[in-house]
Amino acid sequence: MPKYYVNHTGRDVYCYYPPSKCRIWRDSKLLSEVSTEFPLDAKGIISSGIDDDGVAYILKLGERVDYYKAFPLGEPYIIQATGSGHFVLFYQNKDGDVGYREVTEKRTGPFHRFHNFKSGNIYDASFLTTFDELHVLMIVRSPFSYQLLYRKKTEDVFTPPVQLWEAPKIEHCLLTLIGNELHATCMIGGRPHRVISIDEGDSFGQMELYKRKFCAEPIKANFTSQQVTDGWLARQVYVDKNAPWDVQMLPDIVDFF
Repeated sequence: MPKYYVNHTGRDVYCYYPPSKCRIWRDSKLLSEVSTEFPLDAKGIISSGIDDDGVAYILKLGERVDYYKAFPLGEPYIIQATGSGHFVLFYQNKDGDVGYREVTEKRTGPFHRFHNFKSGNIYDASFLTTFDELHVLMIVRSPFSYQLLYRKKTEDVFTPPVQLWEAPKIEHCLLTLIGNELHATCMIGGRPHRVISIDEGDSFGQMELYKRKFCAEPIKANFTSQQVTDGWLARQVYVDKNAPWDVQMLPDIVDFF
């Protein structure tokens, strides 16, 4: 899961290394490094800890929400805001099931499961929430291969899992919404690939190799932005592992970068 948080504000790129380091770049030059807590409001209502039995749990405003297991690549849980005071909390419970809860200041919703551990182990996942839809892209590992699976939720109903690709190794999956086009991207054999839906996930085209220039060692970073994106939505982006200010995500169709 992402090691970095990236805030892109035009010429300045802020890269956060939790829990307390922030580096600011402009035009690929390091301007300063300061000690500061990453100001992500969505995580302000959620914290986590270890109880007396050594079991991890999630807290909301001082009350226990649930016990959880960290995702395989290290991030304990993921929070995305859908509106003022309304958040979606994604995590893997202690039984290994992956799902979400809706959380507000007044109410914590029930756990909604969308992947059972018996269907395969989650290797990586990307979540993209809008005001009325929830998109899930998962890399599920089996003894013989990796599968790239997609699910969509509208009106409280999840679509059945759709297999977008299968390969000996798939890594770093990511979702981006541009207008009505949903782009599912991943690394296959160390090279970026993508498959596009022109109807927000109702159907998909063919997997294709991304042929434009890309960084040598891409990894995912959680993304926030202070700029208007004009119909473009992403919760994560790719950055160069050795140069995290180098944000790369579909540069041929996203002028924002």
